[in-house]
Amino acid sequence: CMIRVGIVKDCSIITLEYFSKSKEYEDIDLGFKKAGIQLCGYCNSFKYFSVYRLLKDNYRPEKEQLMELTAEDKCTCTEQTSFMNGILYATANRHEREGRKKNV
Repeated sequence: CMIRVGIVKDCSIITLEYFSKSKEYEDIDLGFKKAGIQLCGYCNSFKYFSVYRLLKDNYRPEKEQLMELTAEDKCTCTEQTSFMNGILYATANRHEREGRKKNV
């Protein structure tokens, strides 16, 4: 809703509704729930897709990466520490789902 239509012409777009059927979404959603995060609805797409991108690019995100990502979030419905904890829980969920060892 914040990108001009001309920019995405001839692009493939994945909606949050479509993404919500994926295992990656489940990992993030469970992480958010475990951290006690209740999203307002306005920022859901940013939070889910930005965490997905972070976890896709990083096996175990560093604290600086978490702080950078959470600082990008302009919505006040989620406190920064809770958001960071949600990301850490989502990371653990992903590792468990993929069968990775916890001490790796």
